[in-house]
Amino acid sequence: MPTEKRALLDHADRCRRVAREIEHVRATERLITMAQEYEARAAMIAKEEREQQMPGINAVTDRQCLETESNDDITHATGSN
Repeated sequence: MPTEKRALLDHADRCRRVAREIEHVRATERLITMAQEYEARAAMIAKEEREQQMPGINAVTDRQCLETESNDDITHATGSN
């Protein structure tokens, strides 16, 4: 696992651990938010790594997702199934 991604996940774990150990509500909320932000950044790094390993597969997957969303929007708008 790359160093940056591991560090972000470690920070997220620390934030969650401290959030469980303190009783200050606002501090707990902020720590949980920070943990979520660290995890999101780590997930983005993981996604970028996958895209670098298999660049063609992501283009197809993204296009299929957009087509599916578009078809769902049309079905919802027209009321047809």
